[in-house]
Amino acid sequence: MNAIEMSADIKFYNFKTREVHTEKSLVTFDRTTGKMVAAGNECEDYVRFPQKDELITISPLVLGQITDFMAAEKMLKTLRDRHLGKLSFFSKRRGFLFLHEDVDAGENNVQKKVYMDVMYMLGYLHFDMLDAAGGYQYFDSDERHYDVKKAAPMERKAEDMPWEEYLMGMDKQIKGLHGVIEITKQNTAEYARYSMEQLLKDCERWGVSREDLKQWI
Repeated sequence: MNAIEMSADIKFYNFKTREVHTEKSLVTFDRTTGKMVAAGNECEDYVRFPQKDELITISPLVLGQITDFMAAEKMLKTLRDRHLGKLSFFSKRRGFLFLHEDVDAGENNVQKKVYMDVMYMLGYLHFDMLDAAGGYQYFDSDERHYDVKKAAPMERKAEDMPWEEYLMGMDKQIKGLHGVIEITKQNTAEYARYSMEQLLKDCERWGVSREDLKQWI
């Protein structure tokens, strides 16, 4: 699989324009300088039509997890500034992150802490994190930990309401939001294919045959 198929999809909800912008979780670097050349959808051409050997395109977000912290931070900052605007001294410093993967797995959950650090590096002094399973956390940069006491009293999403509609209305529920960032995957079959390929590689390494594997599928 190439980087495009593996990559997560990232949606940016702009409350000022009421628009939703979708980007691929892709970033292109120059191997020789280490500098970022492109981020998001504009990287797709570098994958489909390779131009220079020194350019490499990766996906720092796969299966809802951050696989490359530095690349993810640079990519998200570039895309956030592109679609929601740069943060300034006068900007609203509260962010909102929605994940389609369950991150509500205890205080010691590694991925939750990684996302916490990324949002902090993006400049959000406070932010809310919600996942599709209903897990919710609020982060206060002054205390550097999650505080459920300060959690926003959000209305639960109706079962028949699309997530996009629910998230676009989040500024009505939480005051001072700069915008919403959603980590998702529009073509989930690509994730299934990627996971299967990884499983087959692991089975080969473990000495488990495909015939044995069929017993559990």
